[in-house]
Amino acid sequence: MNRLLATLICGCLAIQQICAADAAKEAIILNIEKAPAQTLLGFGTSLITEMEPLPGTTVQDFTKRVFGDLKMNIVRLWAPSGEKETVETMLATFARRYVESGRLELVKQQGVSIYLLAPARGETTPTEPMNEYGNKLAEFILQLKTKHNVIIHVTGLANEPGGFSAQQVVDGVKALRSGLDARGLKDVGIVAPEHANNDRSALSQIEALVADPVALKAVRGLSTHSYSMAANTPIATAIKAVKKEFWITEAGNTGHEDAGDTQRAASLAARFLNDLNHEVTHWVHFISFGDSGNLALDQDNATKLLVFDRKTGTTFESLQHHYLRMLRVAFPTGSRIYRVTALPGGDMLNSHGQKPQLNAAAARLPDGRWSMAVVNLTGLTNTSIATYQSASKLTIKFKLPAAEGRLNKSFRMWHSSADGKVADAGKVNAINGAFSIDTSPQELVIFLEDKGT
Repeated sequence: MNRLLATLICGCLAIQQICAADAAKEAIILNIEKAPAQTLLGFGTSLITEMEPLPGTTVQDFTKRVFGDLKMNIVRLWAPSGEKETVETMLATFARRYVESGRLELVKQQGVSIYLLAPARGETTPTEPMNEYGNKLAEFILQLKTKHNVIIHVTGLANEPGGFSAQQVVDGVKALRSGLDARGLKDVGIVAPEHANNDRSALSQIEALVADPVALKAVRGLSTHSYSMAANTPIATAIKAVKKEFWITEAGNTGHEDAGDTQRAASLAARFLNDLNHEVTHWVHFISFGDSGNLALDQDNATKLLVFDRKTGTTFESLQHHYLRMLRVAFPTGSRIYRVTALPGGDMLNSHGQKPQLNAAAARLPDGRWSMAVVNLTGLTNTSIATYQSASKLTIKFKLPAAEGRLNKSFRMWHSSADGKVADAGKVNAINGAFSIDTSPQELVIFLEDKGT
């Protein structure tokens, strides 16, 4: 009898442990901190460098659908800046791409107010003196203003300067600042280093800028790109400590993309939410739109939100575009971002190797209402640099800060779908400042507080 009783007790305990484990799996608590961390000040994308003329009003339509519909205030503009380039060749290339084509004027008409210059020179180690290089960039920016009435508001030092030493970044920034100031361009901000990933190399360049008082004063913000390794705590902490803006000046996907690709869309959304949770103030997607001779064979269309297929005369719209449209509803410019942590999961870091099962962020809109978003990041295909948890439905529970817990608020919900339609999922009521929902693999869900609640 005692043996049987012991067996039954052990069995009951085992069942309780299994149930407890299942319950923990089903309820991922997303805690919203009580104070805002930063304000989202900018959102944008870049114009492709080379593009053949498109039929009819295609360019105008594409410009509105990307820059206008996503309410972008930043456009990133490319200029070749390698050692063989002179100010004259840089001006000629820039003018042909953006001024003479009329593409920059179309962007301006959609409300873009910040022109961000991307000096492109490749990742090889520069051999020219940094003073010479910085002055070339400064003179180019002056001549753009003088000859083409194009005012650059913010400039990088070099796009993805993998070959630069930390000291070259410091020296280059100081030379660029000095060159701009000497030409009466004190209002032109500098963001650097624009490293390809948020890794140790990026941190070392940022630390070098922070450690040099002259270089630190010279920059408006510190910057990286968000690909395999999105923004992280060490870099965010270093930037916040010196009270500088944190710019993600490039984020996107690569390769061939077919319609309804929820994996790439979820990956991009996850990095955006991750970056908001790590102090980012300005976020720039890689490429807005472009054209393709044959979309079926194109190995680069995933970099763009819209692509005109010359072979079929049709438009390809990336699902990434739909996800970004949803995120811009939840996080418009001016939103105050509140850090979100998960239990289990911590800060849900989206970096090299193992990816989190979800990413989420929260904000207060400019009108004071709460907004949140969560993306289920399970079921993506594993690669040599990214491992994902197997596809699974996740139950998440958002918890507002304690001060908000006394107020029973209601939220409207919308969720994504593979066909590009944004579905109205109705309302959810927050009881004592918390509410729960289920999310499917690669699904993005946004929540907006009802007015008056």
